[in-house]
Amino acid sequence: DPKMPITTQLHMRVFADTKAKKVIHWIGTDIHQLRWNCNFEKIKVIKEWMKENKIINLTEVDFTQKELREVGIDSKVVPIPPSKLYDPIPLPKDFAVAVYESSASPMYHPEIIEKVIRAMPDTKFYLFGDDSVKGKKGENFEHLGFIDMAEWMLKLSCNLRITLHDGLPLLPVEFMTAGRQVITNVPIKGVIKTDKKVKNIIAAIRKAQKEQLDPKWGRYWKKEMDHSKYVKRIRRLM
Repeated sequence: DPKMPITTQLHMRVFADTKAKKVIHWIGTDIHQLRWNCNFEKIKVIKEWMKENKIINLTEVDFTQKELREVGIDSKVVPIPPSKLYDPIPLPKDFAVAVYESSASPMYHPEIIEKVIRAMPDTKFYLFGDDSVKGKKGENFEHLGFIDMAEWMLKLSCNLRITLHDGLPLLPVEFMTAGRQVITNVPIKGVIKTDKKVKNIIAAIRKAQKEQLDPKWGRYWKKEMDHSKYVKRIRRLM
């Protein structure tokens, strides 16, 4: 449709001239962009196209399903599992917080994370995911660049994830299956939920230092994200 951005048109063409089931699996960023970048008329065209093409819409979690429903798109919840699900791993002797970062995206509030790190000189922070700052370090933080999480999990106690918007991110799920606390500003089951205020993030980190994750959440996510369960859910769409 000429009314749609060229990237959207390219995505739509993927579904053209096929008899296969047509499924769109919406993740958090997709929904955020739809809600902020598409006006009423664009969303109307998208919904008409979905109806004509019998699109099956999937979301990862109930709160993003609600966000999509608010713009008039119904979906089924089917979580996307991470490639690796852990068994509980002993926590390191020294408490350490893992923070994903990306200089290419403003989604992860680096200005907030920097304030938290400065306010907690007694706590070690490892930042990863951005090779452009690899090797940069201070008294209580270090930028690791891209890492093999399976190797680093032994050294990490907690995952801190403060985002502009999120769906069901995989790293918090991995941390919980490994028996580690997760602090985030979205309502994922089992996490220590906070808002974006620095003082409240610090309080959440202190809580994670004092309290271990309830083992039931690791078991819950390992069962919920079982790969065979995901396959069965997708096959039911056929």
